[in-house]
Amino acid sequence: MVRKHPANNEGFTLIEIMIVIAITGVMIGMSVPRMSAWRARLDARATARAMGDMLHAARTQAIRTGDQHIVYLRVPGVGTGGDDPNGTPLWDVQGDEVDVLMSRDSNGDCLIDNAETQAVLTFGDNPGAMVFGLTNTTNKVPSDMSTATLTAGATFADPNNTATATRWILFRPDGIPVGFTGDSTSCARVGSTGSGAGGIYMTNGIDDFAPVLTALGGVRLHFFDINANGWTN
Repeated sequence: MVRKHPANNEGFTLIEIMIVIAITGVMIGMSVPRMSAWRARLDARATARAMGDMLHAARTQAIRTGDQHIVYLRVPGVGTGGDDPNGTPLWDVQGDEVDVLMSRDSNGDCLIDNAETQAVLTFGDNPGAMVFGLTNTTNKVPSDMSTATLTAGATFADPNNTATATRWILFRPDGIPVGFTGDSTSCARVGSTGSGAGGIYMTNGIDDFAPVLTALGGVRLHFFDINANGWTN
């Protein structure tokens, strides 16, 4: 006698498959914003590190070449005129605007000259890109020893008025950062040792970062911890 085996009915029904697809879609929809925020945070950290590296490179190159190096910042609301003391804007070799420019000031006039060796950093224009300023706090990093008031994105003090910030910092050939006033033809007044301490404050609208420069030229990157309501060491 041939025995008949019952049919195998252990497959998925159409309704079950549709439920799985719906749940998967919800999970993907929930994960995409988190992944985007995670990627934005990584990009912001990378930009903040690049800013700190620019300060370190300026110090290193000043020592190596024996020429003073200057880092200029395109910080809105800080200083007057253009982006160097003579009003020259921060552009790369293609003529595009940049956020940070490092220049080997071989003639010692504290101005941007096309013939000088330069390096640039651009934050980008995409939504969520880094900008100068802060989102979660108005306080300076405790280790920021500048006397300048934090009103925008930098605290490098003007030697003529140490409560006022400028948007540039000079590294002497010995690597020591100092502030300077600058005018249309020269460095004007240059600060003494200790005058170059300060910070650069940056945000992507979610997180705040601050590369802080010590009086002797050391650089340390800080991150504002929202949960602790304070800057990391």
